[in-house]
Amino acid sequence: MPLSARFSFARPPLLDQSRFAPVTQRPPSSTDVAVVIPLHNKAAYIARTLNSVLAQIHLPSEILVIDDGSRDDGVAVMRDWMANHFEALQRARIRLQIFQQSQTGPGAARNRGAKMATAPLLVFLDADDEWMPTFLAEATTALQAHPDCMLAAFGQFRGQAQTDQLGRFRALGIAPGPWRLPVDLAAQLMKPVVDFVFSGATVVRRTVMDQLGGFYTQAGCTYGEDTYFWLQAIINYPIYRDPTPLMWYHTECSELGLWNRQAPISPILLHPEPLRHHCPPEYQIFLERYLAQVAIMTARRFASYGDRDTARALLAQFPLSRTFYADHAKANLDILLTNFPQLRSWILRAKFST
Repeated sequence: MPLSARFSFARPPLLDQSRFAPVTQRPPSSTDVAVVIPLHNKAAYIARTLNSVLAQIHLPSEILVIDDGSRDDGVAVMRDWMANHFEALQRARIRLQIFQQSQTGPGAARNRGAKMATAPLLVFLDADDEWMPTFLAEATTALQAHPDCMLAAFGQFRGQAQTDQLGRFRALGIAPGPWRLPVDLAAQLMKPVVDFVFSGATVVRRTVMDQLGGFYTQAGCTYGEDTYFWLQAIINYPIYRDPTPLMWYHTECSELGLWNRQAPISPILLHPEPLRHHCPPEYQIFLERYLAQVAIMTARRFASYGDRDTARALLAQFPLSRTFYADHAKANLDILLTNFPQLRSWILRAKFST
């Protein structure tokens, strides 16, 4: 049975409700940015996020908040924030719109916001994260200076302690400037290099969304829906990278992330065919090796949950996983150990005690 058949759910319908703050429109510019914010049960944080948008040196032309079936008073908080900042929005000629829909997941919310936006540049900021004041200025400047680059991605601070990731990114060879994915990128760099492109820290040209179709939306997916899109962008276009942290990813506030639950299977493994369809011929081998590497990691994770059937199915569906000899052997050992839970517990205790 295909993995996609093992993990499928129905999608609820959309509600079509919107509210907006009317403004005098700006003259169109190639540096206009639309900020799309998916909102789901983030009433406690959305004002902080919007404050960081309004504090930008380069202000956006549009802010589109997509309330994705929230059960808290996030929309009421939004209305209050809009009323309190109405004059500032008018002066900056920022059009702010709020759309409400039944819960369909962050991918669908981002895609809807992108469809409703008119600016040539798009950025997707989660409702509990925030930017440093120079983020949009740095990103738009980079894209102006490098018109062949289809997105500009920057580093992030992470967690309540605002941990700086700059050293880790530099160790991966990430430096400011244009970059094209090497077709022969070393295996140990594949996943970290792809993961560097992070939704809230990336400004992308609208044409990329139009050509690739946007974020993954099936089954209201809340895990890996962003990687599904950014992976396609990375293998199709030159991009601009800068490891300087200009965005703050508040992992401590994440409800949809993996900080308090078991991770499901990423959609890149459940539905890889669209990825293959959009992949240029010269990157086909890279894509298959990347998928195989992620399949091994996911198989080991499911083995740790005691689900050996899913772990085996993952390895079987991505046969290039066998070319990662050591990691594939470790995954098979993890699967074998699911038959001996006491032995596995002893091995884990021994591992973490050393």
